[in-house]
Amino acid sequence: MEQITDFYRLMDESAMIRRTMADYYLAHMAQPTHLEFLKRIATTILNAPRDQEGLLKLKDEEGRSVLIKDDYETTELQKDIYFFEQGEALFLNYLSEIHPGFGEELKQLYDFLGSEPYDVFLTDRDGTVNNYCGRYRSSVQSAYNAVYLSRFGKTVRQTPVILTSAPLMEAGIRELCVIPEPLYVLAGSKGGEYSTFEGPRVARSIPAPVAEAMDSLNGKIEELLHHPANRIFTQIGSGCQKKLGETTVAYQDVFGSIPEQDSRRFIDEVHKIVSDLSSEGHDIRIEDTGKDLELIPGSGGGADAGHTNVGHAGSAQHGHFTKGDGVKFLVEELGLDIAGKRILVCGDTEADLAMVETAMSLGGEVSTVFVTNDKDLRRRVYETGARCEFVSSPDVLVTGLDRSVSGTGSSIGAQEKI
Repeated sequence: MEQITDFYRLMDESAMIRRTMADYYLAHMAQPTHLEFLKRIATTILNAPRDQEGLLKLKDEEGRSVLIKDDYETTELQKDIYFFEQGEALFLNYLSEIHPGFGEELKQLYDFLGSEPYDVFLTDRDGTVNNYCGRYRSSVQSAYNAVYLSRFGKTVRQTPVILTSAPLMEAGIRELCVIPEPLYVLAGSKGGEYSTFEGPRVARSIPAPVAEAMDSLNGKIEELLHHPANRIFTQIGSGCQKKLGETTVAYQDVFGSIPEQDSRRFIDEVHKIVSDLSSEGHDIRIEDTGKDLELIPGSGGGADAGHTNVGHAGSAQHGHFTKGDGVKFLVEELGLDIAGKRILVCGDTEADLAMVETAMSLGGEVSTVFVTNDKDLRRRVYETGARCEFVSSPDVLVTGLDRSVSGTGSSIGAQEKI
């Protein structure tokens, strides 16, 4: 493996294999061939060229070197191999070795969650129920993670929801999720678009001028990225994420893999596109995050100005669309009954607070678990008034969710090895 495209191809293959492995495991069946395929993928990545610090050193289509910190990809592959090869009892010990204080946290979370099923489950993905990866494009969900979330999701009385700021499709959550059944609703773009794993995409309404601006913008961005010198920008960091009503393009990664002059040139080219669209009457602003450009249209038009052309659409939103707005949209679309019901909301950032606040405003009896050690964020979670608990990692959260289903607390019964 020498090309960055080979790396992403292997991760795509791992998604298909992991989905099948989780499916077989949940059905109490075993298929050793799948484990061998996963081992080959892990070995190929581990044996790929690396620099002195152990970073993957791959080449783009122009022959330029790109450094990749593959901690997430290799660690999660090894976890899956351990899970299926050694069984769940030993896997729990393995997680305890990785995460100091894991057992104590797990017991505390188990006591907090209780064993009574929840009516509604709303959760963020990255950093919450999925370990964080520096590249969304390769953040394929682990099979063990899918098993844990599937077993918990089946106990939730109403449709459970995974809600992310990232796009739903085109290198979005649908491609990265390996939960084998259409159990969860997958919601992208802060909840503004959703589907089950194989179901049709449904999106909220946006004003016609905004939809037109995004169509024009995305077409020009795609044309820009199609140029050989610019394809590398789809393969670093955030890559190119076409969300509903917003587009993100990366111009640099945390390793500084892109020469400064190339990043500057690309930024200028994106600004030129936005300037040209502005002269055509499209209102688009650019927010520079330090590694990415967030391209956000104005909210011109009216509530009835237009809508997306996929599936049924809800009401258009003015101003900044939050995850709280996404929750409201999904509650209406999915017919979720919130008032007086036991609601569990999970998150890890300030943006996820809106999900908690909205669930409470709709009359839910809200419990929330945040994956954070940030004292200020913890304070703000407390201030929502929800019943709250905190854990240090997604592994603690998903294992705790699964333990609440089995009623085994911090202990776990041995499973058969593959």
